[in-house]
Order: sequence, then C-alpha cells, then structure tokens
Amino acid sequence: MLEIIAIIFLCKTNIAIVKKKGLKPLLFILITIILWVGLELAGAVISDILFDDVLINYVCALAGACLGGFISYLIAKNAGRKGKSFESEALDANLG
Repeated sequence: MLEIIAIIFLCKTNIAIVKKKGLKPLLFILITIILWVGLELAGAVISDILFDDVLINYVCALAGACLGGFISYLIAKNAGRKGKSFESEALDANLG
C-alpha cells in the first residue's frame, strides 16, 4: 500500500515538473511506473539469484524501486522545454 502511495506522489511531482515546461505528462507517468516496477522486479530477481534470503530480496527490490523512481524524477527534471532544442537550452544556460 505504501508503494502505491509513493508511486502516486512521484507521478504527481513529475507531472508538476513537466507541466511547467509545457510538456504532456502522460509519457512521464508511463516512464515513472515502468522504471519503478521494472527495476523493482530486476532487483528482486537479481538478488534471488545471488542470495537465498527473503529479507535481502525484499531490500534489493525496494532499492531497485527507489532507483527507478529517482531515475524517472531525473528524466522529468532534465526534460527539455517544448519548442526548444537541447542545443538552444545549453546555449541559453551558458550565456545566462
């Protein structure tokens, strides 16, 4: 249950970030959910192969979920503004 609340909170945070940039939030919601669940499953599977302890598997799955959430936040935070290319943003950052 806490995981669902955390995903909802992270999705709302990412939505607020990309809306300020004029981007559509649906893609970033999908990225958040896919990275969270995908890295959670990857952490669980890899730890199950390496270790045979349920507690370690849970901790590794939780670490994978946190990593997926953090990566999705970074993607939303570093997404370019609508109508601006990456090069023009880099040039604006260097000049201003």
